[in-house]
Amino acid sequence: MNFLKKYYLHLTFAVFLASLFMWSTFMISTGILLGCFTLGGFVVLYKRIALLENLALRFPAFFDIGAALITYLLFGQSIIGLIAASVVGLGTSMLIDLQLQDEQQKQKTRSERIIDILSTI
Repeated sequence: MNFLKKYYLHLTFAVFLASLFMWSTFMISTGILLGCFTLGGFVVLYKRIALLENLALRFPAFFDIGAALITYLLFGQSIIGLIAASVVGLGTSMLIDLQLQDEQQKQKTRSERIIDILSTI
């Protein structure tokens, strides 16, 4: 139950994309599919290059807008490119939000350990 409370917006986004992909026209489903593939490519780059990870956690809005813009320009400024750019932008925002939550949890855990160590002294 805690999982649903914590990630309900992320799960809603995934269900919305899945339902839109299943019951949409060819152009919309193609845009969603290309957006998901492009987002996967951005995730691989994000994990491989440590500088991107540090910059993304420091400037998340820049990476949301940048990923959507690069995707839109990559797919030739068409309606499919617009749909793919929206999927990439929202997905990037969601994944950076998950990463920031994880970093905050690690920071909280470190603080609790330091307090425990100091209280035993």
